[in-house]
Amino acid sequence: MTNSNPTSADALIAALHEPGREHLLDLVRNPLRLTLLCMTWDGSSLPETQAELYDRYLRKIYGWNQNWHELEDYAQRCGTTTTKLKQNLNQQLGELAKAALNLPQERFRLSQALVEKYLGEERDKTSLGYLALRLGWLNRVGRDGRGDSIFAFYHATFQEYFAALAVKDWDYFLPKDHVDCPVAGKRYRIFEKQWKQVILLWLGQGGIIDEEKEVFMEKLVNFEDGCGQWNLEEVDKGFYEYKTCFLGATVVTEFKDYLSKDMIEKIAQYSFGYLNDPKQDRQKYLSPIFCTARNVLLGDMSKKHTIPVLEEMLNSSDIDVRFKWLLADALREFSPSNQQVIPFSEKLLSSSDSHTLESLILEEIQSVNPQNIPTLLSQLTDPTFETWREVTMSLMQVAIENEQLSLALEKLMSDPKIASNVLDILDSVYQVMHNSSNEEKYNDNVYTNNLEKLTLENNQEYMELVNVLKNSEDEWTTREAAESLKKILTTAGQYAEVVSTLKDSLSDEVYQNDFDRFNKFYKVIWNCAENLPYPEFYQAWHHPPTTPHPEVEDNTPVTSTPFTQQCNLALLPQILNQAIQTHPLNRQPICIDGSRFSDPSNPALQIYTTLKKAGCPPSPDGKPRTIAELQAYCDDDLSDHQIALILYEEPTDPPPQGFDIAVLNQLARFSHPPIAVIVPQPLPECRLPQFLESDPDLMATLLQWLQNLDR
Repeated sequence: MTNSNPTSADALIAALHEPGREHLLDLVRNPLRLTLLCMTWDGSSLPETQAELYDRYLRKIYGWNQNWHELEDYAQRCGTTTTKLKQNLNQQLGELAKAALNLPQERFRLSQALVEKYLGEERDKTSLGYLALRLGWLNRVGRDGRGDSIFAFYHATFQEYFAALAVKDWDYFLPKDHVDCPVAGKRYRIFEKQWKQVILLWLGQGGIIDEEKEVFMEKLVNFEDGCGQWNLEEVDKGFYEYKTCFLGATVVTEFKDYLSKDMIEKIAQYSFGYLNDPKQDRQKYLSPIFCTARNVLLGDMSKKHTIPVLEEMLNSSDIDVRFKWLLADALREFSPSNQQVIPFSEKLLSSSDSHTLESLILEEIQSVNPQNIPTLLSQLTDPTFETWREVTMSLMQVAIENEQLSLALEKLMSDPKIASNVLDILDSVYQVMHNSSNEEKYNDNVYTNNLEKLTLENNQEYMELVNVLKNSEDEWTTREAAESLKKILTTAGQYAEVVSTLKDSLSDEVYQNDFDRFNKFYKVIWNCAENLPYPEFYQAWHHPPTTPHPEVEDNTPVTSTPFTQQCNLALLPQILNQAIQTHPLNRQPICIDGSRFSDPSNPALQIYTTLKKAGCPPSPDGKPRTIAELQAYCDDDLSDHQIALILYEEPTDPPPQGFDIAVLNQLARFSHPPIAVIVPQPLPECRLPQFLESDPDLMATLLQWLQNLDR
């Protein structure tokens, strides 16, 4: 006989699915946050913000009997009250968290000296360090070369939460007296990636008055960087002004009183374009702008507030069919069963408007391994609304001058069994491919080969690439120079010099007379802005740095390891693919960049997405949300696929926080595929095969491992 009374779990699930809880429901898809919610839910109210969720857990932890006795004993030893003790501990943990986030060499792995500076020695039973370890807020995770302890917070998100508690004034993130140039001696943490979550949690606190939050948001979204005047059709803000605009749209999820329809429409406009009245056509923004905006719109903004605005835009008569398709695609990401999206998408797929299809194919390019063309084509011959666009995007990445794809497309288009709507899509891919390949892009093979050699073997000659970008008339060469520059710049001095050299090329004259070159200049400088602190970018823009003596080397590091000096870890997938050309393998290596994991404690969905992009079939059970579900997918659905996974972390600024050991050991239990990890230092507790970034023969070592798998 079953129990008809609803359980506490049933009641919580029902509460999470009430209207208006969409944001919280998204938050607790993260296993840690779901655990916190289950532990703290009292059967009545739910937290309104992420910060409130952590606050409830904090109070729950302090209220447990064992922890309460620890607090009482400590308070008695030190002659204080438990209330003052908790306040003092929270404050000092926050100061420690802030100090670590401010130090690139510490970040999420805290040295013993730093912990003792803020909390005292752990052996002193009257120190806050002793108490923090007893309560579990800090844990010892290893030792350094001197034998001193290395500590970490219970979880990285708690470090960010405690840091947010210790920030009393938003001037800590953005100087209040900023106008349109850097304030001397002040740090602009709004542009530092490690502070994004801290800002979000700060906005979600109940202890900060709403008026202060609103003033901060106004200052943030109306930020002026003082670097150029922008009133172009494709660009309407400065580089750092876009950053603050997108950051504001992201963090406002914790302060919804500030979220407006205008803000959502503006992000949608940056994502998909707008109707250019004089041209009566959709006007797109440059790709760095619309790509970033789409990531914000689809990944960070409140679904509850965004979906109605996008639906209203979809029904508008003021936008063209391409714009409507992109809106429909975005709505599908939010709500796959949206009743406005499905009929519109089916209508478009049955259209014979090849111009529209070609435009959509070119809208977004995704990376793909040429070896996966047959798999992608097999998926394309049965295109559903959910898959056809992603597949065509992937095919276009390898379409240019690819004889294999050209022959395969011609064969498919001559097959009488192929449906007419499929033929439209295949023909669009074919036409775009040949229109692109007809351009004279390979008319200087000698120069192109020299450029490739320069890119991979001589990173010190980056200014020669800048000169190529400015002066070469060959479109292919300038494109490669621009892409190479984004990969090989590694120091603050290099980024600054490139900004100073190229900034004057972002002129109205170049924009009007040579837009393609303007676009390449813009992408390179956008990349520099991603890697330079705002004050240094401003200095480079307005006051070009003096040229150092050629014998004096610029060693200002932004992201650097022994491996990046010899081989450049950022280029690992490309370099490995090149090595395979001369050392053929029976299995396909798939490189997975851990620095892009949004949640290092549960990267299942991002690993799955990478596998799909590499040509693996979709899971028949839906997207895996946990490592266990990913393991079932790999064991059951990929057992016949000859692949191997290589985990690595691309150098970033700030440096990536490192892999989660627990996750690596979960992956080590997979029976298929083989998995290895590249790490800066050996991980004694990790059960996966490990390779060191500093290994001068890393590529040969990886190839040997891959070859041994088939023996």
